[in-house]
Amino acid sequence: MEIIKNNKGGQKLCYMGYCYTKKAKSAVSKRWECDQRGSQKCRAIATTDLELTVMKSVTEHTHAADMFKGKT
Repeated sequence: MEIIKNNKGGQKLCYMGYCYTKKAKSAVSKRWECDQRGSQKCRAIATTDLELTVMKSVTEHTHAADMFKGKT
């Protein structure tokens, strides 16, 4: 799991060949949407803890992973 800055200065999460943009934050977790949501119509969601140390869940993507994005 790797956190990088997007073009607007926000956070982007890269994990297992997929990247996600931050969508929401609760008292115990952060919710991320696939960055291919618009172009690929991918509805995949990732959920992490607030410290970004634990990947709690990931839903299925509608496209292949990119081997150059977040391999961990």
